[in-house]
Amino acid sequence: MVHGVPYTMALDAKNEREANAELALFRRDPARYLTKAQSAAKLEREIVQLDVATVVRFLAHLSSEGRTKRYRENLRTYLSQWAEQLAGRDLRDVSTQDLKNALRRWPTARRTASSPSSRFALS
Repeated sequence: MVHGVPYTMALDAKNEREANAELALFRRDPARYLTKAQSAAKLEREIVQLDVATVVRFLAHLSSEGRTKRYRENLRTYLSQWAEQLAGRDLRDVSTQDLKNALRRWPTARRTASSPSSRFALS
Protein backbone atom coordinates (compact mmCIF):
# COMPACT_ATOMS: atom_id res chain seq x y z
CA MET A 1 0.00 0.00 0.00
CA VAL A 2 1.35 3.42 -1.02
CA HIS A 3 -0.39 6.55 0.20
CA GLY A 4 -3.47 4.51 1.00
CA VAL A 5 -3.65 2.90 -2.44
CA PRO A 6 -3.20 -0.88 -2.57
CA TYR A 7 -1.04 -2.29 -5.38
CA THR A 8 -0.86 -5.93 -6.44
CA MET A 9 1.04 -7.07 -9.49
CA ALA A 10 2.98 -10.05 -10.72
CA LEU A 11 6.60 -9.33 -11.58
CA ASP A 12 8.78 -10.87 -14.26
CA ALA A 13 11.70 -11.02 -11.80
CA LYS A 14 13.66 -14.24 -11.81
CA ASN A 15 15.47 -13.64 -8.52
CA GLU A 16 15.50 -11.43 -5.44
CA ARG A 17 17.95 -8.95 -6.98
CA GLU A 18 15.68 -8.34 -9.98
CA ALA A 19 12.66 -8.08 -7.67
CA ASN A 20 14.42 -5.44 -5.56
CA ALA A 21 15.30 -3.50 -8.71
CA GLU A 22 11.66 -3.56 -9.79
CA LEU A 23 10.62 -2.44 -6.29
CA ALA A 24 12.99 0.52 -6.54
CA LEU A 25 11.42 1.50 -9.88
CA PHE A 26 7.95 1.11 -8.41
CA ARG A 27 8.78 3.29 -5.41
CA ARG A 28 10.08 6.03 -7.70
CA ASP A 29 6.59 6.54 -9.21
CA PRO A 30 3.97 3.95 -8.16
CA ALA A 31 1.17 5.41 -10.28
CA ARG A 32 3.16 5.16 -13.52
CA TYR A 33 5.16 2.00 -12.81
CA LEU A 34 5.07 -0.70 -15.50
CA THR A 35 6.44 -4.23 -15.28
CA LYS A 36 8.92 -5.36 -17.95
CA ALA A 37 6.13 -7.09 -19.87
CA GLN A 38 3.84 -4.04 -19.64
CA SER A 39 6.66 -1.76 -20.74
CA ALA A 40 7.46 -3.99 -23.74
CA ALA A 41 3.78 -4.11 -24.72
CA LYS A 42 3.56 -0.33 -24.49
CA LEU A 43 6.57 0.04 -26.80
CA GLU A 44 4.94 -2.30 -29.29
CA ARG A 45 1.76 -0.20 -29.30
CA GLU A 46 3.49 3.15 -29.67
CA ILE A 47 4.48 4.27 -33.12
CA VAL A 48 7.79 6.07 -33.59
CA GLN A 49 7.28 8.74 -36.18
CA LEU A 50 8.57 12.06 -37.34
CA ASP A 51 5.72 14.42 -36.48
CA VAL A 52 5.30 18.05 -35.44
CA ALA A 53 5.44 17.32 -31.71
CA THR A 54 8.64 15.28 -32.05
CA VAL A 55 10.33 17.93 -34.18
CA VAL A 56 9.33 20.70 -31.75
CA ARG A 57 10.78 18.75 -28.80
CA PHE A 58 13.96 17.99 -30.72
CA LEU A 59 14.44 21.63 -31.75
CA ALA A 60 13.89 22.73 -28.13
CA HIS A 61 16.56 20.23 -27.08
CA LEU A 62 18.97 21.62 -29.67
CA SER A 63 18.27 25.13 -28.41
CA SER A 64 19.08 24.06 -24.85
CA GLU A 65 22.32 22.53 -26.17
CA GLY A 66 23.31 25.92 -27.63
CA ARG A 67 22.73 25.29 -31.35
CA THR A 68 22.31 28.45 -33.39
CA LYS A 69 18.95 29.70 -34.59
CA ARG A 70 20.04 29.34 -38.22
CA TYR A 71 21.06 25.72 -37.65
CA ARG A 72 17.72 24.93 -36.00
CA GLU A 73 15.76 26.65 -38.79
CA ASN A 74 17.63 24.70 -41.48
CA LEU A 75 17.14 21.46 -39.60
CA ARG A 76 13.44 22.23 -39.14
CA THR A 77 13.12 22.59 -42.91
CA TYR A 78 14.82 19.26 -43.57
CA LEU A 79 12.84 17.45 -40.87
CA SER A 80 9.59 18.87 -42.24
CA GLN A 81 10.47 17.60 -45.69
CA TRP A 82 11.32 14.14 -44.33
CA ALA A 83 8.10 14.08 -42.30
CA GLU A 84 6.19 14.73 -45.51
CA GLN A 85 8.09 12.01 -47.39
CA LEU A 86 7.63 9.44 -44.62
CA ALA A 87 3.94 10.33 -44.19
CA GLY A 88 3.52 9.11 -40.61
CA ARG A 89 5.25 5.74 -41.09
CA ASP A 90 6.74 4.03 -38.06
CA LEU A 91 10.46 4.83 -38.23
CA ARG A 92 11.30 1.39 -36.86
CA ASP A 93 9.89 -0.08 -40.08
CA VAL A 94 11.64 2.30 -42.50
CA SER A 95 14.57 0.67 -44.29
CA THR A 96 17.60 2.26 -45.88
CA GLN A 97 16.15 1.31 -49.25
CA ASP A 98 12.93 3.18 -48.39
CA LEU A 99 15.00 6.29 -47.65
CA LYS A 100 16.95 5.94 -50.90
CA ASN A 101 13.70 5.56 -52.84
CA ALA A 102 12.33 8.70 -51.19
CA LEU A 103 15.49 10.59 -52.15
CA ARG A 104 15.10 9.50 -55.77
CA ARG A 105 11.62 11.06 -55.81
CA TRP A 106 12.82 14.21 -54.07
CA PRO A 107 13.40 16.94 -56.65
CA THR A 108 16.05 18.79 -54.59
CA ALA A 109 18.08 15.71 -53.62
CA ARG A 110 21.32 15.27 -55.50
CA ARG A 111 24.40 13.10 -55.17
CA THR A 112 27.54 14.84 -54.09
CA ALA A 113 30.51 14.31 -56.37
CA SER A 114 32.99 14.69 -53.52
CA SER A 115 32.38 11.31 -51.97
CA PRO A 116 32.84 7.87 -53.48
CA SER A 117 30.35 6.52 -50.92
CA SER A 118 27.53 8.34 -52.80
CA ARG A 119 26.25 10.33 -49.87
CA PHE A 120 23.27 12.56 -50.50
CA ALA A 121 23.04 16.28 -49.93
CA LEU A 122 20.11 18.63 -50.14
CA SER A 123 20.37 21.80 -52.16
